[in-house]
Amino acid sequence: LPLHFLIFVWKLIRIVSKGGDILNKRGSHVRIFCSWAGTNRVYVYESTGEGANRSFRTGDEFGCVVYHAIDWESEYVPYSPFPQFIEIIPSPGTYPLSQNPFITISVKCKGSGDVDIYNIGIDNQSVAFTKVKKRGLVTATSNLNFVLSEGRHKVQVIAVNSIAGQVFWDEYCWEFDLL
Repeated sequence: LPLHFLIFVWKLIRIVSKGGDILNKRGSHVRIFCSWAGTNRVYVYESTGEGANRSFRTGDEFGCVVYHAIDWESEYVPYSPFPQFIEIIPSPGTYPLSQNPFITISVKCKGSGDVDIYNIGIDNQSVAFTKVKKRGLVTATSNLNFVLSEGRHKVQVIAVNSIAGQVFWDEYCWEFDLL
């Protein structure tokens, strides 16, 4: 994968790879991650053929990319063009209701382009939030102006990373309990 493209994506640890991420074997080959196929196997898309110098053949437009399950190979480094959620508050867990009548939701997200957070929701309701953007990083905070009831609550955040003329979006969800 050319170095000028890699500046647009974030290097990941393998466990967080998701569909659309790039698996790069520097100076050799690129695969597109699709999904996990077990503990140490992955489904990928990759091109086939005898290399870059092979001449075009009739039918190439239909037969040069394959989708298959393979063993994870550690020499392939995963990169992602998607926004990366790096800090969430409150974290998943259980909190005493009596000490948290008003909850603050805070999300920090990084990206390799123009990263932004477009929505924060709690229990399927969008909530107002403020955000601070710095190059490649955005922090959004919602100080809920209503009291949450006892029980489990789900937070949903939608973020985008705009790079190289493309928009890559992701939704991140987590739950916490008030008892």
